[in-house]
Amino acid sequence: MKIPPLLDAIFAKDEARFLAFNFEYSEFLYVDKSGRSLLHNAILENLPSIIMYLIDNVPEVLKMGDNKGLKPLHYCALKNDIKTAKLILEKGVNIDLIDSYGNTPLWRAVFEAREEKYEVVLFFIQNGANPTIKNNTGISPLDFARKVDDQKLINILLRKEGSGA
Repeated sequence: MKIPPLLDAIFAKDEARFLAFNFEYSEFLYVDKSGRSLLHNAILENLPSIIMYLIDNVPEVLKMGDNKGLKPLHYCALKNDIKTAKLILEKGVNIDLIDSYGNTPLWRAVFEAREEKYEVVLFFIQNGANPTIKNNTGISPLDFARKVDDQKLINILLRKEGSGA
């Protein structure tokens, strides 16, 4: 199957080629076989110019979920991408939106927080994410942090560390 030109430019990490395309608006709503939009893929490939273009010009991609229901904000959590998360939140996206498993972006960030990579967790908490929202298995981000006994993570979630509290 031939890869659409816009997605090919993302995979080639060719931001200039992507931005030079003059396509119909609907082509920017393309999703791949995993249900990922162009924005999902641009976040995965860390392509800031494409990310900015899509956020500013194709607002529908902000709410698109992949085959597992992960929205672009979830991908920011997975990639520890605070800059893009901030841009998405500035467009009014709900910080506590859930994927197909009931996980919020904060839940994804907490699950990925390893080896002192707590920045995105702190960012979500500082921007109002709720650490007590339980997923489909009944576990919240705070429950998970307690289960793995990560005191620094627990303190961040309880706003005792790094949040000025």
